[in-house]
Amino acid sequence: MAGLRELQLARRIQATYLLAATAAIVGVVNRWLFHTGSAGRIHADEAVAGLMARDLLSGDWSTFFWGQQYGGTAELIFLAPAIAIFGSSALAILPLIESIVLTGLVFAYCRYFLSQRDALLAASLAWAAPTLWQWFSLRPMLFYQPTLILGFALLLLLHPRRSTDRWFIIGIISGIGWWTSPQILFFAIPAFATCGLPCAKLRNLVRITTGFCIGAAPWIATNIATKLASIRSQPPRSGSFVDYLSTQLSTGWPMAFGLRLPFDEMWMFDSAPLLFMVIATLFLTAALLVYRTH
Repeated sequence: MAGLRELQLARRIQATYLLAATAAIVGVVNRWLFHTGSAGRIHADEAVAGLMARDLLSGDWSTFFWGQQYGGTAELIFLAPAIAIFGSSALAILPLIESIVLTGLVFAYCRYFLSQRDALLAASLAWAAPTLWQWFSLRPMLFYQPTLILGFALLLLLHPRRSTDRWFIIGIISGIGWWTSPQILFFAIPAFATCGLPCAKLRNLVRITTGFCIGAAPWIATNIATKLASIRSQPPRSGSFVDYLSTQLSTGWPMAFGLRLPFDEMWMFDSAPLLFMVIATLFLTAALLVYRTH
């Protein structure tokens, strides 16, 4: 009986690795389809990122995405030399590398509370879906993927099971994250909250604050010069709170979870039924495998 249970467990483990490999292949194929299809055409924001990178090569640099007081441009530090070397191909190469790094960070973070094979499966599923992230993983939008990368870096460095004395580096990452997007708070608040007392020590607070000021220096300097334009300027609003909530429930959240295709807002099971079935099967099989294994 014990031998039979061990054999079943071994088969489930093999199935987990096979499923992870399948999810990785699905992620590659989906990105290839996006890149070669109509969704792969360069759009306005992506073109602006390329123009800003070329301006940086000429010595001109903007703290934020053109025409707005938010959306930090730290990504240009990597995009500009990439464009100088690879030309316009860098507009897809750099974000693809970022998505691979982000998948690795998901794996590393999941290792804290999952087994290695389950963490690998979680990371491969994150690589395979949702389609919205796959769309962003092929475009240098300057602050979307960098915010996720910086956020996961904070979660890793401040995890309670990890002993760290890199408070200055944590401060720099937090500062760059704040400059990149205030949405870094979705990562920073739980990361610092779960860290506990070590980050509240005066010496560590000084290191964190110093690092933060260095990382956020472009945001701080620009907002001093513009009298806190990043805080004063707000995007135009139309409609009531109920309207916003309705839009999020009907469009925003389904798109975020991969049920609608990016930006054309079509339901996946209508416009890409095969892709929808493949991804749904991957996630359902993964849930069943993990449940049966544990």
